[in-house]
Amino acid sequence: MAASGSGKSFLTNDIITSYISAGATIWTIDIGRSYEKLCKDIGGDFIEFGEHSHICLNPFQIVKNYNEEADMLVGIVVSMASMTDKLSDLQYSRLRSIIKLLWDEHGTGLLVDHIAESAIADEDQRVKDLGHQLYAFTTQGEYGKYFRKFSSSPASDTA
Repeated sequence: MAASGSGKSFLTNDIITSYISAGATIWTIDIGRSYEKLCKDIGGDFIEFGEHSHICLNPFQIVKNYNEEADMLVGIVVSMASMTDKLSDLQYSRLRSIIKLLWDEHGTGLLVDHIAESAIADEDQRVKDLGHQLYAFTTQGEYGKYFRKFSSSPASDTA
């Protein structure tokens, strides 16, 4: 974190532009609308979350090559499971294994529910805990509405 006006948005705009020019797909969570102009300038979709939004953010559906994108996917799920504490090496390793096994089974249809259920079924309590910690992002949780459906368009507002 840095003070307002210290160039965070400028640096991030530069990074985003570099990745876009290399053909990458970028998703940015924008609190404060710092990236709205850039999004419009490069022809992106600026989607607002609100009480009546029907946005679907299934991070698995945009995967083209799991082996190249596994670190990103695992990182997203780790952030969901533990927003404040670092996972133990065992938890991280097991979560990575679970996601790979479920990817092989479900592919781009993989949902957070699948990961939570598999973790809860694990014999190790530390891994079970991860499954419970993912609850908020499952179909039953408060953020589940953003992750529960497979959409024909990533970040779709019509799913």
